[in-house]
Amino acid sequence: MAVALTILHAPGDAERRTLSVAPGTTILKAAHAGGVDIIATCGGRGRCTSCRVKFLAGLPPPPTLMDEVQLGDDLVREGYRLSCQCVLHEPVTVQLAPPLEERSFQILGAGRGVRQLGRITLDSGVAKQVVKVTLPREEHHQTSDLEQLLEAVGLTTADIGPAVLQGLPQALRDDPAGVTVATFASGGAPESRQRILAVERGDTAGMKFGLAIDIGTTSVVTTLIELDSGEQLASVSSLNTQAVFGGDLMSRIAFAQFNPGNLRKLHTRIVGLLNQHVEQICRESGVLAKWIYKVVVVGNTCMHHILLGIDPSHVGLAPYAPVMRHALTLSARELFLKVAPEARVCLLPLVAGFVGADAVAVALATRIYESAEVRIAVDIGTNGEVLLGSRDRLWACSAPAGPALEGAQIRHGMRGALGAIDRVTVDGDIRVHTIGETAALGRARGAPAAAAGPGRRARRGASGRRAPAGRGRSAPGDRADPGRRSAGPAGEGSDRLGRRDAPACRRRAAGTGRRADAGGRLRQLRVDRERAADRAHSAAAARADPLRRQRRLARRAALPALGDRARSGRDHRAANRARLARGASRLRGDLRGRDEFSPTIMTRREGGRAAITARIVGTEVGALSTSLDARWVMAYAAALGLDDPRYYDTLAPTGPVAHPLFSVCYEWPSVVALRAKTVREAWVLLGVHATHHVIIHRLPAAADRLLTRSQIIEVRPSRAGTLVVARFSTVDRNGRPVTTTDYGSVYRGVSTEAETRAAVDRLPRPDPPASDETRWTAVVPVAARAAHVYSECARIWNPIHTDVAVARTAGLSAPILHGSATLALAVSQVVQQDLDGDPTRVGEVAVRFTGLVFMPSSFTVRGRGRADGLIAFDAVDERGEPVLSGGILRA
Repeated sequence: MAVALTILHAPGDAERRTLSVAPGTTILKAAHAGGVDIIATCGGRGRCTSCRVKFLAGLPPPPTLMDEVQLGDDLVREGYRLSCQCVLHEPVTVQLAPPLEERSFQILGAGRGVRQLGRITLDSGVAKQVVKVTLPREEHHQTSDLEQLLEAVGLTTADIGPAVLQGLPQALRDDPAGVTVATFASGGAPESRQRILAVERGDTAGMKFGLAIDIGTTSVVTTLIELDSGEQLASVSSLNTQAVFGGDLMSRIAFAQFNPGNLRKLHTRIVGLLNQHVEQICRESGVLAKWIYKVVVVGNTCMHHILLGIDPSHVGLAPYAPVMRHALTLSARELFLKVAPEARVCLLPLVAGFVGADAVAVALATRIYESAEVRIAVDIGTNGEVLLGSRDRLWACSAPAGPALEGAQIRHGMRGALGAIDRVTVDGDIRVHTIGETAALGRARGAPAAAAGPGRRARRGASGRRAPAGRGRSAPGDRADPGRRSAGPAGEGSDRLGRRDAPACRRRAAGTGRRADAGGRLRQLRVDRERAADRAHSAAAARADPLRRQRRLARRAALPALGDRARSGRDHRAANRARLARGASRLRGDLRGRDEFSPTIMTRREGGRAAITARIVGTEVGALSTSLDARWVMAYAAALGLDDPRYYDTLAPTGPVAHPLFSVCYEWPSVVALRAKTVREAWVLLGVHATHHVIIHRLPAAADRLLTRSQIIEVRPSRAGTLVVARFSTVDRNGRPVTTTDYGSVYRGVSTEAETRAAVDRLPRPDPPASDETRWTAVVPVAARAAHVYSECARIWNPIHTDVAVARTAGLSAPILHGSATLALAVSQVVQQDLDGDPTRVGEVAVRFTGLVFMPSSFTVRGRGRADGLIAFDAVDERGEPVLSGGILRA
């Protein structure tokens, strides 16, 4: 007869689960079978306290030996038991009592430094080509869609998977201009046998993406890579959801040992987590999952076997032999990954039972096998691996680093999660800093330990509160979570102390040399992350500080530890530290947190200038995703002073109409990324917008998710320095083109060796209508702060247009208006004068920038010749000097 098991997550929890359990089943197994996750760090062997529960109704069973050893007498008497040791024979109600939910983990992923590695050539083996396929036409000469496709690409029926065939008929007939065929060749060699991965309608040749996945015992990191350029587009990391069945490798092996059902649970968990990563990374980047054609997976031997559904039992038994060690390539559909069904999933080879593919990845990334000297590489994780050697020979070994760093089966400390103390500073008082800057729950593995001695107080760096001190302090009433306060052995793996367990805060009189805390009555308000760098510096004279004067403290900063997100310690000049406002900062870099340039650029100029190398031609930046919204579209029009209601009509089917030059907004991130890969940082302020040529395939809509790719297509000398032309190609999430732009910049005073062009031709420039007369003129006023408004509305943060100090560093007398703003204002006048105010008729704009627009001032737009849908225009400043030359607009 089944037994009822009711599980609560917290006292008074309305969302309780009642499970029907066979008698003789442990609570842990019953919960896992019913979909309730109970953390079992030791794998359910009674060697930790992470799975403990408290009995609320029903008679608790007699404690086992492991209950008494791990929990201690006090907790056993209060009704706590280890769920892995507690066997059910009658209906009971229990409350889960693990440590607090762990969030804000510090997981090492692919950071910004990886994103800006520079020019990387990937030999991914994935290629895409656009082909024209002749459809079957002869009734009496039967053929098939597949045969026609294979004839066009020169492959055989053995080179295509069944998933491709499902969408083949529709793809061939949707777009008569052709289809895009994605193929994969192992090793990337031209002579290698190719396999068709997908057939897509239209031209999607630029959309080639891959995933790099590191499956660790504790954490999993997934990174999206643009396969042409090697650009990192997005990265997602999270805890490995298999941890509920065991925190370390041996626990997980023991859980799966000779039990196919448990192995399926582990396999399902990791595949489900990877699909969650795919969904999130596609949502953040705007890349469609069907455009991901290659996945490279690394992990230790156990994680490798579980991903493939292979029993890892013998990996945990001497001689620790894995089932397989060779590299493996599968299709995504075989692993149920939600990317392109025929995408290639490549698993690197293994070395030994506990030296897996992640160690091979470390060797490949560090190229330790090419070193003439003996070097060492260490991968510190739950399963730590060490590589030692040179090009002559490599040695590898492994050791369980998880207990020391990840919190597995250790009596003292906690995992590096929300509330873990990760830094301790001693400077008169003892200050502690926690992950997430929240209340301290315990000490992270590897963090320095410090105890508050007589006359000292422990404070949390973020808010000035005390860190919890002492073990086993009593708290009135029932403890819903005994993991917050351990008593003896019960603290294994869960030494987490909460606020209620901290000693009562006693105020003391401020004496000489002691810090002012105003008795806890003052607290710095939350500071927005984007604006933290804009707060004024707090360094001021002692007499200017009323708090310091009131407390009679000379030459000490008042409340140095205040701030909801402030960093602790002595680094009072940190740019991102929250401060009390007292005066303007002397560090100009601190005022420019939203600018695209570093403080180094904005505070000094380079003495000598080298030449721009022609090798930057061909450099690419992978597809960067941008999500548009009506607010951004309307703000851009408002920054130009336009009052046409079409720019603001949110009731229209596609939302407000975008300005014809709105493309400069979503192209700007690619401009910055491409510049960072090709141009020296010290030259950034020397670059000026020189030419602009945009083809508008369709105006972007407010709800669009766009992908922009960029490439340097030309470098050549010019009279003022060096002209660098970049191509920006933007498509929507279905691969349809939106805009194509050739953007030219001149770096003044910087030379180059010779003219160099890429295989990509510049956009053909229409011939302007011949005319010497001026058909109309329009004066455009430029306000004193026009560039500030344009910067914020366009989201193009370039300090040369808004910061007088930066402008003078660049050799200008004052900030100038953005070149794109000047062009947008001129185009607006052309639309008003020649296109009846309809911006949707603009299909192409090309112009040369030949002058600067200072503020406040005005410039005059002149309508020149007009013929066959082409309109010529230019602009001059107040002195009659040219500002825009050779302007052409095609309607």
